[in-house]
Amino acid sequence: MGIWEVLPKYRHLKRRIAETAEAIAEARPDVLITIDSPDFCLRVAKSARALLPDLKTTHYVAPSVWAWRSGRAEKWPRSSTMCWRSCLSSRP
Repeated sequence: MGIWEVLPKYRHLKRRIAETAEAIAEARPDVLITIDSPDFCLRVAKSARALLPDLKTTHYVAPSVWAWRSGRAEKWPRSSTMCWRSCLSSRP
């Protein structure tokens, strides 16, 4: 998805991130676990941590996602846990 597809929905996306972070803060979980979609989930986690500074976070992501953008691991908050999810299929 490029910028021209996202730009018209920018306000809506920002509002959803804020609403999601507020819902997390109201629920006061022991840990926030996010899966895939790092462009959305990491923004939600950052906003939620602003509301709950002691919130522990874990993000599951496929290793291929990290290959798409160099330097992404350096942006990861030191207070978060990153888990690599392997995509293995099992046969019965």
